[in-house]
Amino acid sequence: MRCLGRFKGCNRSLNIAGAVRSSNAAKHPFAMMAAYSSDMIFLEYLLLVLLAFLVQLTTSSRGMTVRNFHGIESLQEVECWGGALGAEVTLYSLKIFTIPGQEVVAFAQPFTNNCVTFAEFSSCSIDTSDTRKSRVRVLVPDLEDGESRTYGCNATSFKSFDHYKFSTWSLVVTGK
Repeated sequence: MRCLGRFKGCNRSLNIAGAVRSSNAAKHPFAMMAAYSSDMIFLEYLLLVLLAFLVQLTTSSRGMTVRNFHGIESLQEVECWGGALGAEVTLYSLKIFTIPGQEVVAFAQPFTNNCVTFAEFSSCSIDTSDTRKSRVRVLVPDLEDGESRTYGCNATSFKSFDHYKFSTWSLVVTGK
């Protein structure tokens, strides 16, 4: 039984090593502090792990995909789109870039119907009726078997003019 002495009728406490022993909290006030401190450390650790998981979710590849281009295994297509965003938002911009270096490959602003590509195998597809369906793409033709390259995507969206959201995703592409 785990009893930390904080409840009425509790006459047990947890020592630092975690073994349960009988005690009187009035005789050993620091024993209770050590037990509470151990529990707090565990709780803080658990919250830190949860926070790291949530950060991982926000930098995941949810808004990005990679697939073989028209069935050609040596030619892969990386795509970023706003479909992973909530249905109630408007997509303002999409940017696909290389990591590291942050070299922009393609940039699209569905809100203004603007597309700029910086690489010879990049493209944009803008849907003005539902901006979340807009996409930026790049073909990756030059990866050797087992070689990897990381791409990132930034999406800027808003619900109203005073509520912007910036989402970032990343994806590792490996040559086949």
